[in-house]
Amino acid sequence: GEHVLLIAGGVGITPIRAVLEDLPATTNVHLLYRVPDRKSLVLWEELDSIAASRPNTRVHYLVGSRREHPIDARSLTHLVPNIAHRDWYICGPHPLVEAALAAAEVLSVPRERIHHEEFAFLP
Repeated sequence: GEHVLLIAGGVGITPIRAVLEDLPATTNVHLLYRVPDRKSLVLWEELDSIAASRPNTRVHYLVGSRREHPIDARSLTHLVPNIAHRDWYICGPHPLVEAALAAAEVLSVPRERIHHEEFAFLP
């Protein structure tokens, strides 16, 4: 689509970065990248470089706890314009993906516009 929302949690940024790079430069993109602390930010220099070369791309670094940066309909609506009319790509741990899917449902985002993948760290 012409308007895209990318949501990444932790190392879920790796496939999301690839999606960002593959999108046409004219696509209006908002990327939300949530990590618990600054040392957990990876690929930020690449993300900033890609965003700098794409006038319609905005990267939001959500550094802190889930409580500080919830992935819910209210918070997402505040961060991203026209959020319900975007294609959503989500990659991260189960709680982040689950929260994003719940927000999409509240916002009545059609299921065919939502693409997601989750991961888990096994002991």
